[in-house]
Amino acid sequence: MLEGLRTQTLTYHGSERVTSDGVIMRHGVGSHGAARPEAPRSDVAPRRFIPPVVGALVLASLFAPAASAAESAGSSGSAGSSSTGSTDRAPRAAATCEINPSDRAATINALRFNCSGEEAAAVFQAAAPGAVPSGVKDGWVTRTSVVSDLSSALWAGKTFHTGVDGGYLLNRTVIGDQWLADVYVAPSRIDGKPAWALDYHASPTPSIYDEIREVVPGVWFGYSMVRRPGSSNTILLSFVLA
Repeated sequence: MLEGLRTQTLTYHGSERVTSDGVIMRHGVGSHGAARPEAPRSDVAPRRFIPPVVGALVLASLFAPAASAAESAGSSGSAGSSSTGSTDRAPRAAATCEINPSDRAATINALRFNCSGEEAAAVFQAAAPGAVPSGVKDGWVTRTSVVSDLSSALWAGKTFHTGVDGGYLLNRTVIGDQWLADVYVAPSRIDGKPAWALDYHASPTPSIYDEIREVVPGVWFGYSMVRRPGSSNTILLSFVLA
């Protein structure tokens, strides 16, 4: 990392310093070749982020490509941990992908942290569409997704405005509710069976398309993808709603 750095000779002229490259550096006099950063100017107004720009960054981070559909469905992601304790300590039991209809919290944690890509895909494909989500739902990107750590600071879930046959939603982000999507039942682009489609065709990202199914009462699991002509889709991430 340091191989490209060059050593510069500084010549001092009062409050100015002239480097060996002929660059004049002002504001502050150092010693032994160490340079202090230039003092901030009080006449320059601080920069402010413009919400649409922040929104674009949020979306780009949230929907950063993770893998092709085949790679995502087949990627393994079983939780592992390194032991730093004594060697005579009993090994931890391996985390399991347990979907428990009577325990929503355990199901959410399993999908977020324990299920591998193959196990999560099996859970999705075994589920029916279930009930449509309604109201404010918390959301988590699963651990097997590339952007899981980053997205948790940017995306909090979705707010559904729906009836029994669907409706629309807005995503809950750090800049408020954004990105409208229509909600309706459609054949899955993954396995062809019915799923709740979250269609962003009227949003700033019309190629984004989500699919979810209710895997246990009150918990939905699904995928976000880039919709392409024909049957070719790129899965970006998987997520849980509850």
